[in-house]
Amino acid sequence: MALLARNSRAPEVRRRDLKHGLIPWFYRNAQAGGGFNADLEGNQNVLLDWIAKLCGPPGAEFRWYFTSGYRNEPGSYHGAGKAVDVATAYPSDWASMSEMARRLYDHSDQYLELIHTRSDGGGYYVKNKQRVGPYAVAGHRDHIHLAANVSDIAAVAPELRRRGVDYSWGRPDPHELRQAGYTFAVRYVTNSGTTGKELTAREADALKAAGLSIVVVYQTTADWAKGGYNAGRAAAENALRFSRQAGSPQDPFIYFAVDFDGHGSQVASTFDGIASVIGVGKTGVYGSYRVCEYLLGDNPSRKRFVAKAWQTRSWSAGSWDTRISMAQTDVDTVVNPIRFRGHAVDYNLSFGFDFGQWDASSSSALSGPDWAYRFPVVRADGQDYDNRTIAAWENAAYKKWHARNSHALAQQIADELEAIEAELRGDR
Repeated sequence: MALLARNSRAPEVRRRDLKHGLIPWFYRNAQAGGGFNADLEGNQNVLLDWIAKLCGPPGAEFRWYFTSGYRNEPGSYHGAGKAVDVATAYPSDWASMSEMARRLYDHSDQYLELIHTRSDGGGYYVKNKQRVGPYAVAGHRDHIHLAANVSDIAAVAPELRRRGVDYSWGRPDPHELRQAGYTFAVRYVTNSGTTGKELTAREADALKAAGLSIVVVYQTTADWAKGGYNAGRAAAENALRFSRQAGSPQDPFIYFAVDFDGHGSQVASTFDGIASVIGVGKTGVYGSYRVCEYLLGDNPSRKRFVAKAWQTRSWSAGSWDTRISMAQTDVDTVVNPIRFRGHAVDYNLSFGFDFGQWDASSSSALSGPDWAYRFPVVRADGQDYDNRTIAAWENAAYKKWHARNSHALAQQIADELEAIEAELRGDR
């Protein structure tokens, strides 16, 4: 990957990092090349939602931006996928940024690092869960740097990392699952009523009555996703119909399974077909690290095929993408059977407030009419940014970033992108 800029704070800033990382709240987890870790302790969904929990989502109390997540910096927390940088307009809104840092500082014993310098020369500095004296002062006036392990954030905000199950033909008792600490179930919406493993409206009611959230996934055969664009359209139409029959919202989020040891490039056309029916913003993928990585945008065109990814341990060689919304951590197999009260299940973790569950809009104190799109990977209308928009943005805003290298351009970049979109729509 060609390097496009160098600076003291980010030795390797890639075009895709700039394109996705600097656009405020239009993209969520969208820094393609999200990195990986082996212990599931790095996830930028959790960190961004933690900031939103304490400071409100962008545009509410503060107009803040996600400016950097994973960067190719071996040995750093950014390189491990455990750090994010956020900012308000600088220096015009420096005071708001410092107030956000102060709120984060109240929970200093949860962080690996917190760095922000105030306009008066003071600041907020944490290292290894200890409040410390100033360090890296000059480089952290124009943004807040936060690094933390997922488990430490989840210790004080358990809603940001939940435990769940998925299963096919078995039917574990929902109340027993809830009593055991599981809070969501992933179920199939496939050829409703024909294979015996599909979610029914009756089962959905029982899961909800027990206090479990519902996530749905579509799959017929293991390699159905190799079928191409038309297969994707048919899958989306079927999945949407079966989801509604089971009692889902009118426009549910749906995962589509890639249940073989493959690569995202093998199924990209199929996911284009899916998105043409339900939109990228409602499309998720289940698959291995290589599948999730590619469809989340780590591909030659930097195109985002899905809004969320549910990664399985299978075929992933111990690597976990730091942008995933769910992780299938324990998989039931012939050689490693997993049973819950006698029923075959797989075990999962979720990351962030919204991981595609039906009740996402009511599962958080931050919920609102557009909470799902406070950090969307696509525009609020469910459509991806087209190539003309991105090309125009890169030609204008990226050049200014490269020349001046300052977070102060975040607001200007946002305004320029909005103007470009308006022009493309014919508004001006």
